[in-house]
Amino acid sequence: NVGTVTVTERSRNGVELSGAIVGLVGSPCQQGQLCGGTLCSHTMTRSGKEDFDCGGARGDYLYVQLSGSAQLSISEVEVFAVASDNDELSPPAFAPTRAPLYPPLLHPLLRPLTSPPTTSLRPPPPSPSPSTPSPNPPAPNPTINLALGKPARQSSVGHHRYTAEKAVDGGFDWKWSTILTETEENPWWYVHIPSLSNVGTVTVTERSRNGVELSGAIVGLVGSPCQQGQLCGGTLCSHTMTRSGKEDFDCGGARGDYLYVQLSGSAQLSISEVEVFAVASDNDELSPPAF
Repeated sequence: NVGTVTVTERSRNGVELSGAIVGLVGSPCQQGQLCGGTLCSHTMTRSGKEDFDCGGARGDYLYVQLSGSAQLSISEVEVFAVASDNDELSPPAFAPTRAPLYPPLLHPLLRPLTSPPTTSLRPPPPSPSPSTPSPNPPAPNPTINLALGKPARQSSVGHHRYTAEKAVDGGFDWKWSTILTETEENPWWYVHIPSLSNVGTVTVTERSRNGVELSGAIVGLVGSPCQQGQLCGGTLCSHTMTRSGKEDFDCGGARGDYLYVQLSGSAQLSISEVEVFAVASDNDELSPPAF
């Protein structure tokens, strides 16, 4: 369970890494792609060191990454664990390791005073199932856009016409139905979606005129709103496809209260539309057929 990650910047001709992407993944990063997985949040800058909080997340690989075209330099990376509530403490060093001399009920002082009753050891029969089973919950519908018409926010407003709700209004007109932020550090846009949804594909449509290329955008899910100037964190979605001004991202069934799109570093974010589609998880029960 990873807690704090400290990244030490190169002291001479180094790169400023407070805006770096630090996270945990289950498989190695791929050339030219954002690594994805679970993001760690930047918490502190101190004397050439950048601290990130991973909140007890787990993964086989801890990575440090820069978004876009960049050169990465690092002096040292230190990774510190944090105990989770489910971790069991190891026995003290002086605890006896020798097996007991007697099985529990054969010890002379623990032997029952009377012979045990000759009852059958057969387990009791299972209780009958209720006559009226509870109805199955509705299965997620991967064709319904979860973001459509939902509450949305953006880090800043670059033009009074281009506000956050325009990215979930179902329109694709570059002049009337887009969002635009100011040029700022780590601009973001997010939408509040049902937290119990397992998110599969997210399709981000770029503004068709004077828009921003969003294949390198950071798309993810978090449990709390993004903060000004900070990377949003949470669980990242992986870019899978570019098609006619649309960028597809795969969230792998992740959950979160907020689905966000963000650019790293100093940038201006513009989006035409964001569509979010659920995917049925392995634990979801399918609804019975209509007939």
